Amino acid sequence: MEHADIIALLKEIQANQQSLHDDMSAVIDRLTKLEEAVNTLTQYSNQPAAIDEHQLYIAARSLVVETGRASTSMLQRVLRIGYSRAASLMDKLEENNIIGPHNGSTPREVLLDRDALSEIEEEEENGPMPIGDTDDLYDDAVQAVREAGKCSTSYLQRKLRIGYSRAAFIQDLMEKNGVIGPADGAKPRAVNP
Repeated sequence: MEHADIIALLKEIQANQQSLHDDMSAVIDRLTKLEEAVNTLTQYSNQPAAIDEHQLYIAARSLVVETGRASTSMLQRVLRIGYSRAASLMDKLEENNIIGPHNGSTPREVLLDRDALSEIEEEEENGPMPIGDTDDLYDDAVQAVREAGKCSTSYLQRKLRIGYSRAAFIQDLMEKNGVIGPADGAKPRAVNP
């Protein structure tokens, strides 16, 4: 092996180590935020009326994305809440395309990854995305829905790795431009020819 090859290999190993370190730092930061949210909620576990519903939803959303699992019993156990509250949170998580539909006794599929959740949290902190007439991912979105033959906000979130607000905005643009049909309840939208 040449001297230059060894140096190139060492530089590649160093870059991979830095990337792994950055990934681990991000995971530690997310877990710290999750732990803080759960600790805040458990302080009030004897006073359910004192818990802000939005804070509870944020904690549940973070929990299911971080763990990659979504079940009513897990929310009950970790957040120390009753069944009806946990079931209501699960419904809201499904409604907001964070988790998939009910599938028997198995935990529900988590539709967002950490990156998409980070984008949603950033949108919530910085306010809504400015509304304009276009989006730089619009063409990619059109191509993706034409290939799939269907369109939903959650599909756009997963495919384009974006947050809910942006996916909904792009979906509205596609409807306005005649690429997709109107909403039909919870069903994916039809793609126009």
